[in-house]
Amino acid sequence: MLHVGLTGGIASGKSTVAAILSELGGVLIDADRIARDVVEQGTPGLDAVKNAFGRGVLRPDGSLDRQRLAQRVFSDTDALRTLNGIVHPLVREETRARISQLPEDVVVINDVPLIVENGMAAQYHLVVVVGASVSVRIERAVLRGLSREQATARIAAQADDEARRRAADVWLDNEGTEDQLRSVVELMWRARIVPFAENLAAGHWAEPGERTGASTGRDSAVERLISRIERSGEGVLSRVREKRRGAEPRLDVIELRARAADPDLEADALLPAGFVQVRPTVFANADPGRPAVLKIKPSGDDPGTEIRRATRSA
Repeated sequence: MLHVGLTGGIASGKSTVAAILSELGGVLIDADRIARDVVEQGTPGLDAVKNAFGRGVLRPDGSLDRQRLAQRVFSDTDALRTLNGIVHPLVREETRARISQLPEDVVVINDVPLIVENGMAAQYHLVVVVGASVSVRIERAVLRGLSREQATARIAAQADDEARRRAADVWLDNEGTEDQLRSVVELMWRARIVPFAENLAAGHWAEPGERTGASTGRDSAVERLISRIERSGEGVLSRVREKRRGAEPRLDVIELRARAADPDLEADALLPAGFVQVRPTVFANADPGRPAVLKIKPSGDDPGTEIRRATRSA
């Protein structure tokens, strides 16, 4: 099961991309929709919100007045933290429950507005960010009914493009027409997402030269791969680093090294990071957009160190 994280700022076009990916065959998990579901009338979530903020955030019929609640927490950091502490665990639990009911061969499109803000990028095999300039997004938001001031404030409260680009495996520029956006999304689906899912399911790794899709910078890609590997191999792997040949890294393949008390990991140990086993101590990325290899050595000294030391002493 391939997990794609889809995100983007307000009025970036993220919802349009989500709809296109659903049409192409992805199974959409909409975090905003789930966040609404877990505080519907009669849910423990709504009871918790009422207990925290009072009946003033409810409508006369007892349902949640979302606009009033938003006004209450938007400029109050403590109130927002309280709300997130109620809603986020419920969203995670419901998301896991829904995904657990899906077939293993699907591509899950996780539509999550706050992937970057909440540091969630390492949870997904691939992060797709939909981007557009601030001026374009403000104009779109105004057309949707927000004032220019409201749109500007909401954009300012979200992650900026620099942070989003660091988190993005694929950056989709969306300043043109919907037809142009659809064309780019269809290419990404066909050339990168589907092959990635097929490689992962079959235990195949991506060869050098297979790179496809609109990848972002190399240094940030290394950071993302290391974060995924560390999350997937938590408690087993340590010192995950890039290996460079001389002053310059290889351009075709990212080479990574890690240590482990027992370097013979299970074959599926790093599947959550998108890496499949090549040999007992070698794993490789299944993403055709970013070929990478990870070699694992025992913790402590390089096994050859003592031999070299003994030779020099002799």
